[in-house]
Amino acid sequence: MLDMCFERSDMKTINMALDFLKGYGIDHHSRAIVHILPHLVELPNFVPYIDSRFQQTDVTYQIRRGAISEETDGIAVTNLQMDKDLIRVKLFEQGNAIEQEVTVQVLDIPKLHDYQEEIGDEFIKAVSQCSNFELYSSTAIQNLIKLKYKLVRQYTMLRLFYPFLIF
Repeated sequence: MLDMCFERSDMKTINMALDFLKGYGIDHHSRAIVHILPHLVELPNFVPYIDSRFQQTDVTYQIRRGAISEETDGIAVTNLQMDKDLIRVKLFEQGNAIEQEVTVQVLDIPKLHDYQEEIGDEFIKAVSQCSNFELYSSTAIQNLIKLKYKLVRQYTMLRLFYPFLIF
């Protein structure tokens, strides 16, 4: 349905559909609409929709305490068939670190985090050109930027900044 609305440039209907879809659970529709998300960032219901995609699974709900690793900044990439122990290894400090209460959630928007997916680049470009500043207050958008920025920063430093200092 959203594809047909998008082809007809019926953004009003898509905006209402985003409001409707935010009530659905994990892996209900996200893979079916990820290809049009870069075109929807300016819509009024986009921010509530994308923030609603933070979901808890049975596995993530069981994780209640942990010491978040500074290396990951509380963000890790995983698949839907996640293992509780694997999440603990990826996200948390191991050993005698001081634990605190945590809420582990999954951002149910596939492909946007992946550097090998063109749709991820399109989405970040659309976000960077968005005039709706409310978008940048979205936790989902902030976490996607944090996740992608780590590698971009490394590349920028190695390929552009350090050679500039040498010459």
